[in-house]
Amino acid sequence: MESASSQRAKASLVRSAPLRDLTSKSTRLMTGNVRGSKSNTSRLFTVRSSADIWLLPSQNLEENAAAIVKSPRECHWVIGDVHGCYQSLIELIALLPSSDQLVFCGDVINRGPAIEATMLLAWEMVCGGRAHWLRGNHEQHLIDCLEVDPQDGQAALLAIDTYRQLGDRQAREWLSRLKGLPLVYKAKGWIATHAGFDLDGNPDLSIRQRFWEDYDGRYGRVIVAHTPRPQVERHRHIVMIDTGACYGGLLSAYCPERDAVVQVCGDRKLNQYLACDVDKPKESFTQEMTTSSSLVSTKPC
Repeated sequence: MESASSQRAKASLVRSAPLRDLTSKSTRLMTGNVRGSKSNTSRLFTVRSSADIWLLPSQNLEENAAAIVKSPRECHWVIGDVHGCYQSLIELIALLPSSDQLVFCGDVINRGPAIEATMLLAWEMVCGGRAHWLRGNHEQHLIDCLEVDPQDGQAALLAIDTYRQLGDRQAREWLSRLKGLPLVYKAKGWIATHAGFDLDGNPDLSIRQRFWEDYDGRYGRVIVAHTPRPQVERHRHIVMIDTGACYGGLLSAYCPERDAVVQVCGDRKLNQYLACDVDKPKESFTQEMTTSSSLVSTKPC
């Protein structure tokens, strides 16, 4: 495992890392439907390195696929739950066009073994104007525990991976930053938030089924993370982009302007670090993968 200092050094260099220096780790790139086609099936491309994206023959890609590597400045990439998957995040960011805006859709923290490096990388990109970091239920839970009386909240804090890895002093130094994280990111025709909205239109960081069933599209297309799926799911008014990176699945970035997806593998080794979750146990993810009729099967990396 890399040292914390090595991880921090990588975090400070990732924005300028040349594409050719990327790892050869398997990466998935998915685009939307072929224009004019009646098929609803997305075509999946396996990319072995960043250079391969540029070498893919253009005649084999949908019309909107070229925008994944040459997208205009107004394009965004919304990234699902990172959960301390630092190395996967490094690889994913390096595959995305440097001129595009990134939106971390919450839950950057917890679960993984490199949480501090992940937080520093995300925060550096926020300060540099490249990214926006939305608050997730894991960030909110850490905020809540840090704000209660230390004697009353110590047990809850010790159950939080981020607190244990950062230590008390550093965790409290992060408090003001975490409290400043927005709940929603709005753009033309779409909106991103961690989990969804309640019936009054307020962001709800833990909502699931009720939002999926009741949302009528009044705020445009909503991009959410929070609930792990084996693949990105495009529904009528909702796009679900958490693909369980911390469970050995994929870390996904979704471009709403082009209906495109870029993915890298998560780290299977993270499973040994999973501690007490604030939303649901790991077994629920496995159950979702086998019970939902809307899921798309995919082979593990």
